[in-house]
Formats: sequence, structure tokens, C-alpha cells
Amino acid sequence: MKLLLDENNVIKAWQIVGGGWSETTYMTVEVDEIPEEVQKNCSNYCYIDGQFVDNPNIDKLTPAKEAKVQELSNTCSNTIYQGIPITLSDGSTQHFTLTEQDQLNLSGIGLKLLMGAQQIAWHEDDVTKECQYYSAEDAQKIIATLTTFKEYHITYFRDLRIYVYSLNTVEEIEAIEYGFELPEEFKSQVLKDYEQLLKGE
Repeated sequence: MKLLLDENNVIKAWQIVGGGWSETTYMTVEVDEIPEEVQKNCSNYCYIDGQFVDNPNIDKLTPAKEAKVQELSNTCSNTIYQGIPITLSDGSTQHFTLTEQDQLNLSGIGLKLLMGAQQIAWHEDDVTKECQYYSAEDAQKIIATLTTFKEYHITYFRDLRIYVYSLNTVEEIEAIEYGFELPEEFKSQVLKDYEQLLKGE
């Protein structure tokens, strides 16, 4: 195999020996083996003293952070959409989703309650069950619980994003998963308050 290197030993391309390139502006080096990652991302690597090393002029942190933040944002949204189970006044527990449409509908229910409605038609997250009436008390609990659930996850994600942007290695960034326990110094006061609220303290 052959590598084409620029004046800084950055790998510009590679090929099986025998291929045809114009090599007038590059140095050519023959090697026994080229790692798969180098083959995929030539310009991210240099070839110095017989070793494949990271190209010091390539910013790997920024794209890694952006990709991780997008991943965490998607997970946050999906977690909110999935909703949570809520125990009602009769002792039964029902699961309620919080998709974007659910959020719009719950806003309408909140307005009805403000106007004095004594019961609200709604549904749990079970396609085999019909809509049913919920008392004003249960409807208020459903709205309040889902709202707190949503606001907690939004707050957690925002603090987690700040933490991700503070990291200095790709390995640290890639290791982060949604639900990671943030170091105390990266928790906003709002997040701390929500954590206490969810613990019932």
C-alpha cells in the first residue's frame, strides 16, 4: 500500500500499490498495513516516523461534542414523549404519554379547568382502552405531574449539555449517556430543586 503525504506529513490519500495517481505535489510512502480508521479519515492522521498519529490541526472535539449533544437532545425528547405513570385519587395508576400533540391538548384541558370544568375527557397510554372522564382533581394532578416531568428533563438536558461542552477528550464525550449523574458543580439550582421535588423532599 502507498500513502500520499503533504509537507506536514498529513495523509492526503492512500491506495493499493499499482494504482495510478498524480503524485507530483505529494510525498509517497509505502506501508504494510493501513488501519481501517485511517482509510476512512485520511486527513485526520499524519504518518511520522513509521507511526499513524492524530493530525494536530484537526479539531475532533467540536464535532464530537455536537454529535453527542444532538444524541442527548433526541433522547431527552423521546423520554418526555414516553411520559410516566401517575397514581390517581382512586388509587389506580395509569400511564400518560407527553408527545407534542399531548402537550397541546393538555394546554387546552388546563384552560377548561380554569373556566371551572368539573370533569375532563382524556385517555391513558393504552390503545385498548377508551377515553374516560377524569375529575378536576385528577386532571390537575395529571397536568401538574407531566409538566414537572417535562421541565425536569429539559433542565437536566441543558445542564448536561454544559457539562459535555466542558470535556476535553473524545473518549470522555463518547462515554456520556442520558441519565448520567452530573457532578454537583454542573447542577443548576433549578435542577437541584427539581431533584428534591421528585424525591418528595
